[in-house]
Amino acid sequence: MYYQVIYADKPLHNYVDIHGISRTVLPNRVNSSTTIPSMHGSYYTVYRYTEREIILTCSLKADSKTNLVDAIKELAFILDVEVPHRMIMSDAPDKFVWAVLEGSTDIERQVRGKTAKFDLTFKCYD
Repeated sequence: MYYQVIYADKPLHNYVDIHGISRTVLPNRVNSSTTIPSMHGSYYTVYRYTEREIILTCSLKADSKTNLVDAIKELAFILDVEVPHRMIMSDAPDKFVWAVLEGSTDIERQVRGKTAKFDLTFKCYD
């Protein structure tokens, strides 16, 4: 089963096969506390959630090495944005997140250079 993902109003699933979507139930939670000098331990004050992270596991197939390179360039053009854009995923089509690509996009080439596998990591700002 492949997933469908629309990012920045472009269907990513038209450019790559999306095999998996990895995300947490909640973003990372950071708890804060205050140390009181006359007491053991600390006093819980507040918490906040950090940015959510979504990882898309993708692959790309082409007829030739040249076509693969061209497809990667086209994908890079779509993903190279300056601000977060709306991302809609097929397993939750009624919801969206504001996402921007994060980290490296290393590609593992296989089958004589005509297939590429990679993960795309997005930071999501609510």
